[in-house]
Amino acid sequence: GFNFPVRGMLMKHHNNQPVPEWWGEVNELYTNAMVEIYRSHDASPPKAKRLLFYWGKRGEYVVEYLSVIKSVREAAIANAAGDSEKALEHYETAMENLYNAIDTLSDIVKDQGDRGLIAVLNKFAFEALNEAFEKALDAE
Repeated sequence: GFNFPVRGMLMKHHNNQPVPEWWGEVNELYTNAMVEIYRSHDASPPKAKRLLFYWGKRGEYVVEYLSVIKSVREAAIANAAGDSEKALEHYETAMENLYNAIDTLSDIVKDQGDRGLIAVLNKFAFEALNEAFEKALDAE
């Protein structure tokens, strides 16, 4: 799968293949859905607000995580082109967006599945990304 929660779930996207066009399309669709969920939140009855906030935040997480994947791919492309400075910029962007994605999830934790997702992201995404970032810093 695109993002099955296992070791390598993020770094499998770390290659110098062009960024697929469909990533942009998916990002746009999730962004639009998130905006509409937040928009409906404000006009909803109190009983619905909590659920809409939860799903709005889940959409926000997806948008952040998609930007992480794109930045990881762009870092690999920059590395392959010999542009280590640009690669570091993309790694930094990926690190910041991954932090934001995890932080967004922490706003809405309601069960073990949510806690598990945060744990998986820390173990299989953050650790791997941090390792690639440190390696790029050492090569600089």
